[in-house]
Amino acid sequence: MREYDITWKGLVFTVQGEYEAAEERTYDYPGSSEVFEIWSIHLGDACVDFMLNDETVKELEEEILNTYYR
Repeated sequence: MREYDITWKGLVFTVQGEYEAAEERTYDYPGSSEVFEIWSIHLGDACVDFMLNDETVKELEEEILNTYYR
C-alpha cells in the first residue's frame, strides 16, 4: 500500500491504495489493464471515503494513474 497526495477540485486529498501494472496479452491470456485500487481517502485528518460517491472515487483513481504512473 502506498500513499499519494492528489489535488482534486481545489482540495488536497491523501489517498492510500495499491497499483497493479498492466499485463500483456498472450495466446492463452487476455491480459489486463493497469488499475489503482483505493483503500482509504483522507482530507486532513478526517477519513472521507464513505462520503464520496463511486464516480468521484473513479475520478480520483484515474487522476492518480495519470499523475503518478503515466
